[in-house]
Amino acid sequence: MSFYVLNNIRKKHNLFTAFGIICILFAVFSVFLSAIQGIFALFGIISMVIGIVLLVKRGKVKKEFNAIYKNEVVKAVLDRHFEDVYYNYEHGFDRNYVMNMALIASGNRYRTEDYLRAKYRGVNFEQADVVIENETTDSDGNSTTTTYFRGRIIVIDFPKQTEFVRTTSKKFGYTRHLRKGEYPYVEMENVVFNKNFYTYARDSVEAFYILTPQMMEKLMEIVGTYGNVGVSCFGGKMNIAINTKRDAFDAKMTRSLQYDREMNDLDQDAALIENLIEIIYSTQKAVL
Repeated sequence: MSFYVLNNIRKKHNLFTAFGIICILFAVFSVFLSAIQGIFALFGIISMVIGIVLLVKRGKVKKEFNAIYKNEVVKAVLDRHFEDVYYNYEHGFDRNYVMNMALIASGNRYRTEDYLRAKYRGVNFEQADVVIENETTDSDGNSTTTTYFRGRIIVIDFPKQTEFVRTTSKKFGYTRHLRKGEYPYVEMENVVFNKNFYTYARDSVEAFYILTPQMMEKLMEIVGTYGNVGVSCFGGKMNIAINTKRDAFDAKMTRSLQYDREMNDLDQDAALIENLIEIIYSTQKAVL
């Protein structure tokens, strides 16, 4: 499927969006005009119906775009970077699976998509986009939604069984509560890292084993790029939650799709996983 066809679908989506919103705004404005002349009420009803129809069509067009972009463009990039690729953009991580990572507060609203399971250099990993929010309602009935996390979670097979180590950047925000005393605070040898991260571990030796100098540098690099990150490692898995505020392996519907730019963006999303696995296994092999 050519990018020319994808761009035509994208343009149709944006036209439906724009005209749908205009029709609904005109319908709202017609409510006020109907007080002057009743005929505007009819115009408002017609405009509202047209606006709703256009927005419904817009949703169908977006689904068509995603199906083509994800199944043909994204899948081809993933196959080029990884082995044994299983990719389902409509599904993600089970909520309990994410909560058991002991990284992010639970909230009461959960969404996930872009599930990827594959291997890189023989190492198994999974990843998905996850959104965790908490909606509250005050005594007056006003609702407020707080975003606890929006980004990508990457789960990588760790080369050794470990008890429990968690480190989160200080701006990570809504971390999952840990029982006091069970996981003491650990101060790492990197002074800059300590200023930017909170690290807890059942055994401080494991914290030093997992958070190698190379891994600490990478986590600080991620913070510099995205703002915050959290990592937990136990039971043979390293869980990495990056609060990117965006979805991985996605196209921006508001801009024209250009082949080189899209490939570069998708390659970068894949390269982050590759780089993390390379750091984990290059440093751990020296220890094992």
